[in-house]
Amino acid sequence: MDKLDVQSYAVQSLEELRTLVGTPHEAVVKKSIGMISDEAKRFIDQSPMMFLSTSSLDGACDVSPRGDKPGFVHVANPQQLVIPERPGNKRVDSLCNILDNPHVGLLFIIPGFEAFRDLGAGQLAGQGAASFLHGDFSGPSEAERLYRAINSRPIGGAC
Repeated sequence: MDKLDVQSYAVQSLEELRTLVGTPHEAVVKKSIGMISDEAKRFIDQSPMMFLSTSSLDGACDVSPRGDKPGFVHVANPQQLVIPERPGNKRVDSLCNILDNPHVGLLFIIPGFEAFRDLGAGQLAGQGAASFLHGDFSGPSEAERLYRAINSRPIGGAC
């Protein structure tokens, strides 16, 4: 099979992109809500699964699935989320990326229902951070040692 010559078809500018795709409807642009609303909090509280996207300083991207009982992500306030770090394979790719580049993307999923997107800046916090959390953040087999705190800029439901 021949390799596709993508460069010959590359979109080079925003103008060219908009010509091909069009402009979004005003309602779609306005769905960026800028804080964790009560509706968003309810969705996050019901979600048993989320995906965390990060990238390194050199632009290498990573998407990491996270899941547990619904409510495992704590909404600390309308601007911040706290995500417990569960024991895993210890590669810590997303954690290393957050140390280098705090920009993250989150996609919360309620299987069979819908998705909610959030963007923000991540920061890692140690075990002492658990003292301000409300609720049970202990993992399936051991207490948490590390959390991701996300300064949130929610953009609402996925299209």
